Amino acid sequence: MNCGRSVLSRDPPLAYRRAMRPTSELVGRATELAAMAARLDDAASGRGGLVLLSGEPGIGKSRLAAAVADRAGRRGMSVVLGHCQETEGAPAYWPWTQVLRALHADGPTDAVLAPLLDGAAGGALHGDRFRLFAAAADLLLHAAEQQPLLIVVDDLHRADEASLALLRFVVPALARAPLLLLGAYRDTEVPARHPLSGLLGEIAGDGAFELVALAGLTRAEAGELAARITGDAASVDIGEVADRPIDGEDIVLWHTFGMTHVPRPEDWPVMSVETCGFRMRPVGFFDRNPTLDVPSGPR
Repeated sequence: MNCGRSVLSRDPPLAYRRAMRPTSELVGRATELAAMAARLDDAASGRGGLVLLSGEPGIGKSRLAAAVADRAGRRGMSVVLGHCQETEGAPAYWPWTQVLRALHADGPTDAVLAPLLDGAAGGALHGDRFRLFAAAADLLLHAAEQQPLLIVVDDLHRADEASLALLRFVVPALARAPLLLLGAYRDTEVPARHPLSGLLGEIAGDGAFELVALAGLTRAEAGELAARITGDAASVDIGEVADRPIDGEDIVLWHTFGMTHVPRPEDWPVMSVETCGFRMRPVGFFDRNPTLDVPSGPR
């Protein structure tokens, strides 16, 4: 990834930055990539905004964000990454601390921003919080004026309320700045009372905001992906085998899954564990007994 500005080696973790580098051509996201390319063009012309990618774990949010970041870097935009910690104990504003440290790496010390840059701004009072937010927004906008900027923040479903409040503060200024903020979150982990749900409701009518809900791949796209994984396009044709009778056939099922968590040294000794499961069910079959809905006849 070609970034106009370097990201500090400690923020976000090196393993995460490596995971954000695209390793192959993206499959099945041509529409989303085209839309994001248009948003990058708008941002480069001074019409930025906020785009949030939502979807279930493993559906490709981080992979799409990596492809967008790579495209932004290739066209000369600055790219800065932030990441919400999965483990407990991260200070308030942690994703913003990562972003602002990267943008402020060579700048003079700012007394207002110092607590945020040091990861110690969690106890800011209301008045101090406004000055903190204003200073952070000024830094972001100033950096974008120097060079069009893309900020990628992953795993927003883990963001603390203070980080989301700062995001809410920044959104109104994005439409008039060469700054695109791209976030990603698991919609399966954002219930109605989650702070992120409240933020989405507040900014839903903002013209600079766009929500992109990622769906699964089509049969053709799944076949293309399987062919790339196996390296044998001739042996994988999902469209050809779909809906074929299986009576008398021996069924062998291969369940392929990818990591949705990047292990980091700071996780040790408490390493994350993810439990996955799936259910096989013939297409078109009832998921419950239809006779249960039959009304009772006259007595």
